[in-house]
Amino acid sequence: MSEKKSSGSRRSAAAFQWTDPIPCPPVERHHVRKTRVPVPKKRRLQGETMSIRIGSCTLPAGELKYRIADAEKDLPVIFIHGAAGDSRQFHYQLEYFKDKRTVIAVDLPGHGRSVVDGLPGMKDYTNAVAAVIEAEKIERCVLAGHSMGGGVILEAYRSLPEKIAGLVFLSTGAKLPVSDLVFDFLEKDYNVFCEFLVKLSYSRALPEEVRQMVLKEAQSLEPVRVKNDFRICASFDYTDMLKGVGVPSIVLACTGDKMVPHDVSRTLAAGMPGARLEVCEGEGHMPYFERHEEVNERISDFIRGLNA
Repeated sequence: MSEKKSSGSRRSAAAFQWTDPIPCPPVERHHVRKTRVPVPKKRRLQGETMSIRIGSCTLPAGELKYRIADAEKDLPVIFIHGAAGDSRQFHYQLEYFKDKRTVIAVDLPGHGRSVVDGLPGMKDYTNAVAAVIEAEKIERCVLAGHSMGGGVILEAYRSLPEKIAGLVFLSTGAKLPVSDLVFDFLEKDYNVFCEFLVKLSYSRALPEEVRQMVLKEAQSLEPVRVKNDFRICASFDYTDMLKGVGVPSIVLACTGDKMVPHDVSRTLAAGMPGARLEVCEGEGHMPYFERHEEVNERISDFIRGLNA
């Protein structure tokens, strides 16, 4: 395992707007549209900027949605969000990579636009990744997972090793430290839980207007689905499979992460042959959001190394 530290300058997330350029349906968060806006594939002209579209595929228990920009060059990268998240959280990654390579951000089943019957489990999440790879006819790709998404990409690698060229882990571990207090908060007062979650997830440098947008979004989620995600986080342990990971991997962590301490990420990196640990000094569980320029450059450098 190699380790690289960086103090990295923090860029304000104030420019981020949680309003969606491809908005979710306004009335019911998990409503499924009956029609899909057709986006014909065409050859990109020199200098043309790729647009982000909504992709879709059918799962046994519902319909899966994901954001995608088809650059049709280099290795595609697929981003998987964490508990209580959705693809919109990868806004900065979609914008950064959309002209460099095919980039996809998935709404896991029961999140964002993806509608499923019942409560999904880890297998449903990894089946969703496999479904996207099949629907987009991807031969090989890089998987990037945040927090709970780190478990998802490890499980996806175990199922589809021939499809995976590299793994990117963002503020995560092979086993996540989920306290029983999380479930106590969820049971007693969901709005208070959301305040607690946002406080732990983001740094004190996050602009207040952005913090309020994120809090409002969290409070709009179905508590039963949020609780289900944290049960999944508390239940997985991929420690025993790490030594068998046979593709290059990078683990990005923050020293002040209060949700997943960076020692958890260090243990993850140490368990995988040749994995690279890169540590950012500072707070926050959402470095791809609050430190997006730095994180995007690190991910880009990692993928360039895979192509070398």
